[in-house]
Amino acid sequence: MATNISNGKLERIAVAAVKAEANKPSSLLIANISEGDKGISFDGEILVFKDHSESVDSLIGKVPVQVKGTLVDSFSQGKRTFPLGLDHYRNYYNSNGVVLFVVEILKTGETKIFYKQLLPKELREIIKCYGEVKNQKQRSVTLRPLSETSLDAVCRRFIHESKKQPPILIENNPFKEDEFTSFELTSLTFDPKRKETSNIFEHDFTLYGIKENLNVPLHLARIHSVSTKLKETVVIDNNEYEFNLKITEEPTKKIFLIEDSLELKYNVNDTKMNFTIRRLDSLATQLKIIPFLIDLVSGKEIYFKNLSFTFGKVTIKEKHLLEELKNLYSMFLKLQKVFQKLNVDEKTKFGDKDGEFDKIVNKINPLVHMILENDYRKLKIKEPDIPKFTNYQICDIQLIFFYNPESQTKLINAFSRDLLQKDARVVIGDKSYPYSPYVLLNKSALAYGANIDFEVIKESFNQFDPFVSELFPITNDFCLRCINAYDISNNIKLLELAEHIYNKYPVDAPGKNVTSEFIVVTINRLQIKLRKEGRLSDEEYQQLINLRNFSKDNLEAQFCTSVLLESKTEAKLIFQRFEKSRQKFYEGLPIYHLYKKLIE
Repeated sequence: MATNISNGKLERIAVAAVKAEANKPSSLLIANISEGDKGISFDGEILVFKDHSESVDSLIGKVPVQVKGTLVDSFSQGKRTFPLGLDHYRNYYNSNGVVLFVVEILKTGETKIFYKQLLPKELREIIKCYGEVKNQKQRSVTLRPLSETSLDAVCRRFIHESKKQPPILIENNPFKEDEFTSFELTSLTFDPKRKETSNIFEHDFTLYGIKENLNVPLHLARIHSVSTKLKETVVIDNNEYEFNLKITEEPTKKIFLIEDSLELKYNVNDTKMNFTIRRLDSLATQLKIIPFLIDLVSGKEIYFKNLSFTFGKVTIKEKHLLEELKNLYSMFLKLQKVFQKLNVDEKTKFGDKDGEFDKIVNKINPLVHMILENDYRKLKIKEPDIPKFTNYQICDIQLIFFYNPESQTKLINAFSRDLLQKDARVVIGDKSYPYSPYVLLNKSALAYGANIDFEVIKESFNQFDPFVSELFPITNDFCLRCINAYDISNNIKLLELAEHIYNKYPVDAPGKNVTSEFIVVTINRLQIKLRKEGRLSDEEYQQLINLRNFSKDNLEAQFCTSVLLESKTEAKLIFQRFEKSRQKFYEGLPIYHLYKKLIE
């Protein structure tokens, strides 16, 4: 390396290079930078203006600068680093930041300028790092080439960001992060409009918390991944697939998540691609995904239309994989027939988590054999000699069947017309009464049964009077079960079912006495309406007041009416008067759900 250029001349060449940038016709800058006797940590400033008048009223602000010249044999490609001592960083911090220029100089006199905007938040972090590392005398910063942007842009961005980072706010942030109304991520160097600065993974960002009109610098950050969701058409040969796609870009790879199920990973450096079925999502998804995968592993080129991105042909080492995928697709086609028999929507989510693919497939196969082939060898059921409702669970999908050990077809859809036509009865004492078989459904089946048919249940209750005195407790208990099931699933059809059944009670019959059954039905009908509509009418509130006045000796009726009238204190005091066993009983009733919401 040539060494016949004095340090003074190197500094003068460096300053001249920066001034030349400031004096370009397009720049609205004046560089006041000393070439000889320089100040401590600072070599001068660059004034930034609104227009070419350079008048007092057009001044936007000034940027403190330090310029370093260094002799090199060849220019650095991309970014470069430069070390500085702790005292410099402290001085920069106390002056609300600086723009550092390092000018590389060839022995021919040619120059290349590198820059680094150092703002208080980053300077504070650098100073803190000094305290964490013993005996560290210098710390390097990374500078970018000025050629990828302009001096004008560098100075304007510095002024804009430095106003948002007063040191006193950095040192004494008065807010917790959950107090900010929004957040903002900014970068001094990232510019997607320019090719040189468009790689988002190469730039530093500052995260600001926003409280009213105040921006508070919280963290320095680097972007490790960027995700985008879009509708995409993927083409393999002449086959087109319409997918919901999430693409995540990382510095060395792209990850494509198709229909929240199939993940394709593309390594940018070696152009290799791997795939994984992360989750099943739904039957409808797999009926789209598996044919696409069969095309994919057949070694065909893949083209993403909107992204204008192409994968080359995929080489699969596992020769048996194609056959496995074809068998898998065949299994899902059979499951489609099962869903059609049970009237289950193909878009129903399995609710599986990552890594549960094999577990779910192992649940699908026995179901297919049982329903399509009457093969019950893998059916596990308690008390197999007794007819009953039974559930079959595939992750979050709960299928409800009626099991009949005497029939060749031992499992049928619990909501088939065949079951509806059977004579179902309930025995009370020495009498039997016609009744709906669906009274045997538990809360979970009502809430989550994927094949549940509410119209069939309603029709089953239309075939008898569910409110004859002996049947009243059974019917009311089923209706309460429906309301409880709604509270965990938000399926409005459960409220409509309970309402349909309660409407068979002659509440408004002329001359009817106000019985305990009348009070129960009235309260439960009103709590259904409150759930459906969010409020009651004035007439209904008056009806509750009348019930409360009529039932002064009925502590439980007093509690229920107080909850529906939203009398928080009254409801709480009455509930505390219940015996512990009665409190426990009420905790299982739907009125308690409203009570908890009222007192929270």
